[in-house]
Amino acid sequence: MIFGQIIALSGLTKHKVYTVYIDSMKSITLQSLLDQGTVWAGELTPREKGRTTGHTQLDELLAHGGWPKQGVVDIQVSAPGQGELQLLLPSLAQADERLWVWLDPPLQPCAQGIRQAGIALKRCLILRTENAGDALWALERCLQSGCVDSALAWLRRPPNNKALRRLQMAAETGGTLAHLIHDEHWPADAGTHARVALWPSQTAGHLHAQIVRQRGGPQQRPIVMPLLAQQACSPPAPKPAQLGPVHLDPQPRLSLQPSLQLAL
Repeated sequence: MIFGQIIALSGLTKHKVYTVYIDSMKSITLQSLLDQGTVWAGELTPREKGRTTGHTQLDELLAHGGWPKQGVVDIQVSAPGQGELQLLLPSLAQADERLWVWLDPPLQPCAQGIRQAGIALKRCLILRTENAGDALWALERCLQSGCVDSALAWLRRPPNNKALRRLQMAAETGGTLAHLIHDEHWPADAGTHARVALWPSQTAGHLHAQIVRQRGGPQQRPIVMPLLAQQACSPPAPKPAQLGPVHLDPQPRLSLQPSLQLAL
């Protein structure tokens, strides 16, 4: 594909600047590029307000005043259990009545902790997959289904750009927000809406959090958040009522379908 020179159309209004890549092999218009979302227009429309994270400090630094309403965000931690759930639970507790999916969590989620965060267990669905390909397939289907509000995914390896674009499109189709939890080995330029990095602080019960990059906004300075301290100070949730005995089928039927497990 042959590209002509970059044309900057400025002065259309006082605060708008358009940059267009012109393909010499095709006839295209500025409006068609705007419709496709391939051209950015500064202050063309009011910025859509996102979902609150439940943390005022973080909302003030994110471009949309919170997480995007739909799309893909990645959370970088040095190891599982470094405060990523304490970061995300307040937002999930304010979500709508659709499902919340856990994809390949490294540890079994704690049902009491989920209830304590104000999330109904009946909305939680755990998916276990056998390989990286199955995980991407399951995540894409969940995001585009329309019945999932939020998804947390611990992927075995970083998805390539093509896979990330498919996940973005699926999330926008289903109106779903996905959080990809990963370590420091992921590429810095992964094409997600934002990346938030977490690492321990010298202050007990606190974590450093930094917006490493985000669409529509700059990289932000690190902030200190009392995520683990808040968890320690939260009153315990009442224990669920004693359940009656469960009688298992002595000869359970085998199924070739992927295993689905409720977080109970």
